[in-house]
Amino acid sequence: MIKPGLPTTFAYGKWNNKEKLVFALPGNPVSTWVVDSRSNGCPLGSVRDTNRPQLIALLKENNFKCVDIGILPDEKEKIEEGLKAALTLCDVAVCSGGVSMGEKDYLKDVLQKQLNFTIKFGRVMIKPGLPTTFAYGKWNNKEKLVFALPGNPVSTWVTAQLFLLPTLKKMAGWEHNQHTVISVRASAHFFFCRYRSLFSGGKRI
Repeated sequence: MIKPGLPTTFAYGKWNNKEKLVFALPGNPVSTWVVDSRSNGCPLGSVRDTNRPQLIALLKENNFKCVDIGILPDEKEKIEEGLKAALTLCDVAVCSGGVSMGEKDYLKDVLQKQLNFTIKFGRVMIKPGLPTTFAYGKWNNKEKLVFALPGNPVSTWVTAQLFLLPTLKKMAGWEHNQHTVISVRASAHFFFCRYRSLFSGGKRI
């Protein structure tokens, strides 16, 4: 039984090897990342979904199974249906988008009001990744976790590395579940925000 708490406290939870779930929640203007060869690419007015394939690849690279239930529309009822399906299939649900301050960002509201989940945190003082959300609760009398990552592809990748992967590795009993930290000298100046930790991309030279 995994007890509720911050992701860093899950080292002692029992891992039952159930499938992990990945689904995108970025809204209506997003086009699927699988494009028909007869089409001309991404439909006009849409953006290509890169978050699902990168999350799926990241989980598979680390030997975690995942199920993809696709893109959900910006409707509370559809979001609720998608979350219920996700929580029925798995112990940990992962989504991308729908957690910022937009008019159609309903995910937090659905988690709290429709599913009676507790949001442990809904903002983290990092850049990128400010709206990262983590929630827990019971579904079908079983403890469930929800990681709601930002919709920006870079933010999704960074927060998956910082929050999602270490949690899953701890739950799976990995001895080394944190990233290796090394000290390097930057070739350029960085301007930091005093209130947010910066995670910037770089290239080793």
